[in-house]
Amino acid sequence: MSLSDELAAFLARRALEHVTRRDPKSAELDSERRALSVFRSAARHVPVYRALLEEHRVDPRRVLTIHDFRRVVPLTSKELLFQSHELPRLCMNGQLGAVTLAFTSGGYSGTYSFGLERRGEARFLTRWLDTLLDVHFGVRARRTLLLNVLPGSVRVPSSTTLISEVGARLEPALAVLRHLGEHVEQIVVIGEPPLLKRILERAVEERLRACRRPIHVVVGGEFVAEGFRAYVGGLLGHDEARPENGHVVTSFGVSEIALSLAHETADLRRLRRAFQEDRALCEAVLGPCDFVPSLLHYIPELHHLESVPIEGRPRLVVTTLDPRRPIPLVRYTTGDWADVLGADELARRLERLGRSDLLPRWRLPILVARGRGHGLEVSGRLVYPEQVKEALFADPEVAATATSRFRMECEAGELLVHAELEPGKSARSDMTVRFERALGRVSGVPARVCWEERREPEVGRYEAKARYF
Repeated sequence: MSLSDELAAFLARRALEHVTRRDPKSAELDSERRALSVFRSAARHVPVYRALLEEHRVDPRRVLTIHDFRRVVPLTSKELLFQSHELPRLCMNGQLGAVTLAFTSGGYSGTYSFGLERRGEARFLTRWLDTLLDVHFGVRARRTLLLNVLPGSVRVPSSTTLISEVGARLEPALAVLRHLGEHVEQIVVIGEPPLLKRILERAVEERLRACRRPIHVVVGGEFVAEGFRAYVGGLLGHDEARPENGHVVTSFGVSEIALSLAHETADLRRLRRAFQEDRALCEAVLGPCDFVPSLLHYIPELHHLESVPIEGRPRLVVTTLDPRRPIPLVRYTTGDWADVLGADELARRLERLGRSDLLPRWRLPILVARGRGHGLEVSGRLVYPEQVKEALFADPEVAATATSRFRMECEAGELLVHAELEPGKSARSDMTVRFERALGRVSGVPARVCWEERREPEVGRYEAKARYF
């Protein structure tokens, strides 16, 4: 590492230490100030946004406070912006400018959104991700293979690791582990749950020498049940008391906003496990919960997050705060069912319950992510895919038999789950009974499981997210 790289790494680490220890109220006020600044800049310089404000009869000069911002500034969305307008008109000054990288979302919703980066932003993102990787996995001290199996064009830039980006493909990922895994000191695999599950199962089944190294997992792309962490950790021999020997970190990203908008820490994993073990504690802190949501820290200096009621649910709304972004996004709805919980408010709630021992050390706000909010009505109750995932990973034998892909329907007042079998696997009747009981326990409705053979070919299988209904 050169002297300039060492200095950049040092400064990035110091910046992270600063934001994680900063007074939460001061950070919140700064985030609000920056959100107003980005709004005014977009109103002046982004053609589409200027037209949108005129359409809603919003005079930017009258938006003076954060209360004005939340009261009168319209929400935006992928459909409103990317589906309806040419990219340059979404950019500052109506021009792409010196963009060096363009990438898209997965297109699951039927609409593609775009992220654009300039050269300076790419350098910042690399340093920032290197810092996060070092905080979580110590990549500067140990030679690390970073295996990226995220779908599409999602890149994970790093200057401190050996990167292999194979896309959402099983066999190439296994080939990388076979040929490179034993030649590094540790491995970090980044991807979405269904593919990560299969890669790690195959690696263990084939007794790859890579499995002798610590294997860390960064998982995102969809809701991750706590049981997924336990299942993967069981495969890889993880010990929560020895995270340097491997652990699972959940990350929350939105393609057009940030690769890692929010992410877990060891303290948040501990808090979530406490909620999993004590649902009364979970509801006392977070309110009514049909399942235990993901808990992730975010940096308020980078993104201003709101939780806005939309169609009866709190939805995540993001304003990007980097003034250099080619496409500024103001009050952008991601479609996620989520709450925002401040560090001080979490401290008050835990202290009131006599559980200050669970308070995270980082003084950062928390994104309480509950999934997409789509449910199936069964016997007068809404049942969510997230609950099915909880039940599936509650039993390691069931999890090993299933692919983690399933479909839900209501039949004669029962929840019917069509669960996909791993190739060559079959489900015994006692396993089916255990799965059905777990489904009934987490959903509160009668449940039945129908096992199905896998029909989808391996190639291209993991590029698109599963459809559960």
